[in-house]
Amino acid sequence: MAAISIIDASRIKKVIASHLNVSVHVHDTCGSGLFFTVDNADSRVTAFFKAYAEMENLNLFVNDEETLFSLESN
Repeated sequence: MAAISIIDASRIKKVIASHLNVSVHVHDTCGSGLFFTVDNADSRVTAFFKAYAEMENLNLFVNDEETLFSLESN
């Protein structure tokens, strides 16, 4: 089962856009879950995902470039 719903993903996208003025893209992996990308690395976005993952008790994957984020169940 996916760690977050499409509704949660939409809320995350809106929060980041409104508070950090960064556009986040949500991608669906056809039943395996969702992941997020940004066009350019931004340490504030990485910090947001780290805080969100900790608050929701989720594992966070971030690629080396800090442009792809995936939240997974513990």
